[in-house]
Amino acid sequence: MSGLFGPILLQVVSLGVTDRTEVRVVHGQTQYSEAATYPYLGLNFRWKHTTLIVTYGPPSLTLSPLDAKKPTLLASQSAAIAASYRWQRTTLTVSQSGSYGDVNFQTQALAGAPPDLNAGASPNGTSNPTPSASGTGTPSSPQPAQPPPGTTLPVANQYLARGEVVRYATLASSVRVTQLISPVLSVSSVVGYVASGSVGSNAANDYPVVKGMSADVSARYQLNHADNVTSSLGTQFAHASTGDNGWFLAATESFGHLFDARTTGRVGGGVSLSRNSRSDGLVSYSIYPDFAAFISHTTPQKDGAFTYGAAVTAAPVLDPVRATVDPRLSSSLFAGWGYGRFTTSVAGGSAISLASRDDQGALNSLFVTLGANVRLVDAVSLNTGVRAFWQSFQGKTSVPATYAGFLGLTFGAFVPLNH
Repeated sequence: MSGLFGPILLQVVSLGVTDRTEVRVVHGQTQYSEAATYPYLGLNFRWKHTTLIVTYGPPSLTLSPLDAKKPTLLASQSAAIAASYRWQRTTLTVSQSGSYGDVNFQTQALAGAPPDLNAGASPNGTSNPTPSASGTGTPSSPQPAQPPPGTTLPVANQYLARGEVVRYATLASSVRVTQLISPVLSVSSVVGYVASGSVGSNAANDYPVVKGMSADVSARYQLNHADNVTSSLGTQFAHASTGDNGWFLAATESFGHLFDARTTGRVGGGVSLSRNSRSDGLVSYSIYPDFAAFISHTTPQKDGAFTYGAAVTAAPVLDPVRATVDPRLSSSLFAGWGYGRFTTSVAGGSAISLASRDDQGALNSLFVTLGANVRLVDAVSLNTGVRAFWQSFQGKTSVPATYAGFLGLTFGAFVPLNH
């Protein structure tokens, strides 16, 4: 028996527990209030060469509207597992995630992000070990600048945000291999699979099941201590149960520069080829120029720091609902200031379609948030602020300008269980 449990007892095990509970008052075409809670649990196992992270999101609950005689209860749960093995100069990371439950994408757009259970604990060194379940984004695009602690980098909602409740499921898998060729040259490749859509006997026609694959290979060369160059080639394909499908191939080259210890930036460009095939038999090909840039700066201050930055990307995106390629101009801005236990931030994001407004996948959205956070004790924070959201789809407003004031309580603890 001791031989069986020996390897387990030798590992380092950490437990993560987080929960965010908030009340929102929403102002749009109608005014209403709602309450939501987002609990998460996770275990982080670390061996000498291996890391394993298992997370589970017990049903997150949203009750809306609160003043109704029979308010709607939305319940959704998720789970993820990510494992990484490192030997010599090679790292292999495998991840799997899934979610299932009732979703209102309009409500979700104003809900903000739940606490990140895996912050600082991901096997690949990032705060998100699993791929995005939306299947959106350009695999080879430079990553946006990072906001200050306590700030969520704004990402405009990429889902068609109807106000209906749908039973929605997602499944995402990825395999990544990173090889360090030399101290200045590394190569990384990743393959992913995503399936998502409305399911069950009352599946919504507006949210068909979309399945897709993605692959990306990139090489990063460190020219000197301040400059690096990254070359990337990525492809993505998606097929919807409606019969529509889209595909694109993107090649980009980007240059990163460390201006000083407090300022970093990156600029890149390239070209992409895309193909859209609709269920009515129409097939179209397009060539798009790609561009991406970001910059961020941090100014240390006594007992705090001031951080600000911006990012912009022009690239094709596979719409996760229509499985069509939509060229979009995405941008984000953020600024945050922290002093001791207090943090305040403002951020905004947009996704603007470069296609004609009546194109099948044309989607535009804007998101802005202003918030303040006070850490009451090490594991508990009180936060408040305002979020605003707007969206149009195929030239018609799907979500009119809507804003929500919120008051929330966030709990988060990451505790080693053994050493």
